[in-house]
Amino acid sequence: MKCSFKFSTFSIRRTTLASVCIFSLFTGCLTGGLSSCSRKQAKIDYDADYFIGLQKLAEGKENEARIKFTHCAKNGSAYCARKSAEELTKIGDIQEKNNACRELLKKYDDADAKLLAVRQFLSSGETGSIFDATDNLDFEKDSNELIKYRMTVLSDKKLSILETEVYKWFTARAVSDEHYTFYRDYLHSFSDINDNLSDENQGIQGLSPRQFAIQYRIDIYKRNYLVAAEKAPALLSYFEDSLEITPQLVSDLGKALFYGSSNYAKNANLLSECAKKYAATDSAFYFWFYAGRLYDKAGLYAKQALTCFENAIQSTQDTSRKDNAIWYLLKALLNQSLDNTVNSVGKYASQWTDPEYFDDFFENLCQVLLINGKWSAFKTILDQIDGFASDEIVAQYSYIYGRLLQEGFVQPKNTVDTNNSGEKSSSQEAQKAFTRALNSGTSMYYKILAAYQLRLAGKDLLEVLETPSSLKPRTYFEKDYAPDEALEKLLKGYASYGFPEKIYPEWLKNYKKGISTDTSLYLADYLDRCGNSEGADNEQYHQQSIRMANRAAVISERPLTKKEMSLAYPKYFSNFIDIYCKKYDINTSIIYALVRSESFFDANIVSSAGAIGLTQLMEFTGNDIARKLKKQDYSLTDPETNLEFGTYYLAELVRRSDGSYLNALLSYNAGITRVRRWLSSSINEFGSKNKMSGDLFVETVPYEETRGYGKKLVSATVMYEWLYNESSSFPQIVQSFIN
Repeated sequence: MKCSFKFSTFSIRRTTLASVCIFSLFTGCLTGGLSSCSRKQAKIDYDADYFIGLQKLAEGKENEARIKFTHCAKNGSAYCARKSAEELTKIGDIQEKNNACRELLKKYDDADAKLLAVRQFLSSGETGSIFDATDNLDFEKDSNELIKYRMTVLSDKKLSILETEVYKWFTARAVSDEHYTFYRDYLHSFSDINDNLSDENQGIQGLSPRQFAIQYRIDIYKRNYLVAAEKAPALLSYFEDSLEITPQLVSDLGKALFYGSSNYAKNANLLSECAKKYAATDSAFYFWFYAGRLYDKAGLYAKQALTCFENAIQSTQDTSRKDNAIWYLLKALLNQSLDNTVNSVGKYASQWTDPEYFDDFFENLCQVLLINGKWSAFKTILDQIDGFASDEIVAQYSYIYGRLLQEGFVQPKNTVDTNNSGEKSSSQEAQKAFTRALNSGTSMYYKILAAYQLRLAGKDLLEVLETPSSLKPRTYFEKDYAPDEALEKLLKGYASYGFPEKIYPEWLKNYKKGISTDTSLYLADYLDRCGNSEGADNEQYHQQSIRMANRAAVISERPLTKKEMSLAYPKYFSNFIDIYCKKYDINTSIIYALVRSESFFDANIVSSAGAIGLTQLMEFTGNDIARKLKKQDYSLTDPETNLEFGTYYLAELVRRSDGSYLNALLSYNAGITRVRRWLSSSINEFGSKNKMSGDLFVETVPYEETRGYGKKLVSATVMYEWLYNESSSFPQIVQSFIN
């Protein structure tokens, strides 16, 4: 689906001359007219040929398209040339397509090119070309789909290298759907090979050791843990005999014993002994790791569990495995002693590599500390993890510590001031904690709350809300980030020549490689306008625009204006939302935030749980609301109906939550009965009489999904209020959630 409308200074049309002129605009020829642009025409035309070729294809003019693609493939900039070469593989008869694939492989010869070419060779029956194109594959990193094609050719031709390559593939990485479908469809290959094996080389069930290992991996993939646990002694015997031991096989062995047997301590001892025996191999990690998990699961073996995890950490240089072992060590430590955990996190914080990997552990620890009244521990932990934990966790612990100081649950330690009291006041220490939360580089939730607690207003507040989550910049990007001009030219070309359907997939694939904030927002604006054009298929562009703008806002290298931020927080369906918010007395910002978070304004979306439409209502909830509103014929995919029902439902939850917007939103996600039970429990744990502040309550919610939901909705509501209403409303809207 194409869209045509006025966009900025561009008029998006299909004519070649207009397209070339449009393309010239964003390549730098903004002044001087066509004569000025002609001095750079040679370079511009090469890339323009790709987009014109796409237009010719859309018009059914294949030969003209081939000429344009061929021209650009030879002379265009990196991305346009590559795209042109790929388009040539889709044009012409079988032989022409195959020849174009060979040319593509000569020039690029990477995994993507190989996969495209192999698909074409497969469709034309050129198995020899598939074999040549897939030589020297990396069985750990290359596409499983690509490797599967090679294995299929080897199997069909009954080549002798089949078993060796299949074994490498099946033991180099996690088993995937491609592994399983190949195993299922070509299992007869094992029988053919076994006919040539001598009796001494055949093992259990007539399988060779390698085939047995592959079967073992399939058992784990299918979660046949009981069967795999029974086969564990045989696998270990093969390790001692002739089978090459690999980390993936040892990991599967550990899973089998962990999930398929109740002899936890016995199996932990077995794996510990194996870890010592194979200490010099890369597989020692998983022996120690699963020994630790089994000791922890057995109970009464706390010291042994921690020792095994420590040994696992020391046995590997793989950072992801090391982080995994540290995570389980901390979890085991938390199960054993809360106080020891509080005092020990710093020891391991300095050893991990990926701070975000531990966010869920610290989220859980936060809950445990709050419900056990270990309020002073927040400062102890904060001092240990600041500089090692993620920005989000540092902000969370800083903010909570500040609030606990404010509420009088903790007192500042070992701090002095000049206020003649000899000790630093709680308010001063709290301000320091809130400032740390504000400046940690966290997401919007804790920045908003910290800004409120610090009473920021005017330019100071504007700076906080306009600044992206992290201006360290580009934490998602490679070092020394710089925009990729050729990539940006490709994406802008899709906009200028009217191919919006190609923008988001290409952007999503490449945004980490180097796309500036300016370009991302330019494209988000373009897609937003496409979503406003006629045609049901165009509605998808609204969701793409929001996602693109939202990601750009998170990783922007500069502050964003309100207008730019509004792309991430749009007001679609405003006619319906305004009507029903007024009717049911709900702040419009909350409904916009709810719809954005629930469905990204996709009226036809249905979740895996069966929630329907803009406000994601379950069918039984919709039926109940329809009965109360006396609606007989309705559809939850109808935008107006869904928005009325969702607004009515939230208004009812607010009423039943004694006017609390936060508790109503939490109830929208988890049910009001659960939320009431959680609130009552938290009030008792904090020693309050009948009330608890919303920001502390949400931290005690036991469901991770609901905690995150509440925080996301608060942030989005505040952003809508700030973007579209008076800035002076900021304190009031934040206070409405906290109180």
